[in-house]
Amino acid sequence: MPQLDGLRACAVLIVILAHCGPAIQNDFLLGLPLDYAAIQVFFTLSAFLITRILLRCRSHMEKGQSLGATLKAFYARRTLRIFPLYYGFLLVGILTNYGNGRELAPWLLTYTYNIYGSITGNWGYHYGHFWTLSVEEQFYLLWPLAVLVPPRRLLPWLCGALIAGAAAFRLAMVLLEVPYFPSFFGLPITNMDALGFGALLAVWREVRQPLFRELEGKRWIFGALGALALFLLLWGGSRGHIALLGESSYLILGGTFWGMTGLWLIHRLSQGVGGPAGWFLQARPMVYLGRISYGIYVYHFLVPFLLGPVYIGFFVDELKWPWHLYEAMLTLTCLGFSVAAASLSWHFFEGPLNSLKRYFPYRVTTPPRP
Repeated sequence: MPQLDGLRACAVLIVILAHCGPAIQNDFLLGLPLDYAAIQVFFTLSAFLITRILLRCRSHMEKGQSLGATLKAFYARRTLRIFPLYYGFLLVGILTNYGNGRELAPWLLTYTYNIYGSITGNWGYHYGHFWTLSVEEQFYLLWPLAVLVPPRRLLPWLCGALIAGAAAFRLAMVLLEVPYFPSFFGLPITNMDALGFGALLAVWREVRQPLFRELEGKRWIFGALGALALFLLLWGGSRGHIALLGESSYLILGGTFWGMTGLWLIHRLSQGVGGPAGWFLQARPMVYLGRISYGIYVYHFLVPFLLGPVYIGFFVDELKWPWHLYEAMLTLTCLGFSVAAASLSWHFFEGPLNSLKRYFPYRVTTPPRP
């Protein structure tokens, strides 16, 4: 599904622009919350792919493979894909005390940095983007059992519970007027609707229950989701003249509808779309960027914090460049550095370790049942 790699590439490019060019986003992109939307689509895509894998593992279990062997293969492969880059980056950060890495080490090392940020309201900036990795890792920790153990007929209802529970939690926080509620967006429960929609799509595609088969034939539903996404893009704008409804409404429902948008995009792109959009998303550079997007995401925050002050001193103070031009230069530098670092990391560090996955196949040879 190469167009999904292209979608990953688009999402990480949007995040880079949001972190390096906030003035560009506000003034030229109408202040639209594109970075939040990109992260929610990331969550939806991740849950879709992981749930597809788990459903296929479940098929192996139904043929006699044990739960223990299945979980061992799943977690071993996830560990090889995620841990080396994450903990390698943290090791350097802790040794150099980059961004108070030693003080934050207990939270970072345990993938609970999102909980730290939600409790304190201080995301630390240098590791601020790691909250998404914490949410995903917490999801990976618990979701396999939820997919592999219950009866198949319960899986759609379980996905629906994730979606409804996230929206209900945000509604409760708004109604109770909880102080600093926006900081709670780093908690797993607050993002479970985006993850739930991705899981639901995988269940739909793999299990194909009667209701899902009926819905799949109604293409207008997905068109309506696309129109709704456009509406919400305007609705969620941070600038007053395009915010169609109040901030509280967007806090409650924004994540839900971006998850729906992700479901629509992933459903369409996983089947392949034609035209200029399809050609662009499956172009080799976009597919490659999507393949190394994890490394791009991990490394990209280094640039604004290490080079940002230098660039301001030179381009803004000395050369008197306008702020938008400074941000454009910073964004291009960040993109170039992140792609180079992620490429080197993939080819010489992550890739060789990922090749060890061959020792942990999802389908483990087991003796037939008597």
